[in-house]
Order: sequence, then structure tokens, then C-alpha cells
Amino acid sequence: MFIHPIAPVLKETRPVVVQFMEALGSKVCKKIGGETDRRSIQGLLFKSCAHLQIAVASKLPSARGRLHFLDFFHSLLTCPPPDGVLSPELELDGTHLSPRYVEILGSSLGRV
Repeated sequence: MFIHPIAPVLKETRPVVVQFMEALGSKVCKKIGGETDRRSIQGLLFKSCAHLQIAVASKLPSARGRLHFLDFFHSLLTCPPPDGVLSPELELDGTHLSPRYVEILGSSLGRV
């Protein structure tokens, strides 16, 4: 099972998406007993996928090797919030991500 970040495509909803991702990251990290990396987007991202998998395996044995946080949210933005906007190469029509996003997703999946 993969935890996929929400795409911060719409500028009108981006602040809510960032808040949600921060809350999600914090809750999941607390649930599994991990810690967030405060150097990353306001503590949103985990230190690494491997760190999360180890924590999940120790706290939730039934999820061992099956729960993976895809930590590429920061890769979708030009810089950390609140100033970050969707990277220009990922813009498509103002509502959807460009197919180029699949390269970022694939890279993240490759680290699992």
C-alpha cells in the first residue's frame, strides 16, 4: 500500500493541501513512532522511505513491507511553502499534472 501525496496543482487550494499534508505526515509519523524531518517542508516529510518502512514494520507488524510513504511532495513545488508553487514543468492545464509527473512518481517508487 502506498501513501501518495496530494498534488498541489490548484493555486486556490494549495494552502489547504499543504496544511493537510503536514497534518497527515505528523499523524502517520506519530502513529508509527517516527520523527519528522523539520528541515523538509515544515516537518511534512519523513527522513526517508526506509525510515518509515522500518517504523511501520516495528509498530504495525501486519503492514510489514506493505505500507510505503511516497515522499516526493517537495519535488512538485518550486520551493517550500508558503512561497512554493507548482513547478512549471509539471503544469498542464491549470487543473491536472503534466504526464512528466510520472518520472517523479517512478523515482519515488524505485526507492521503495
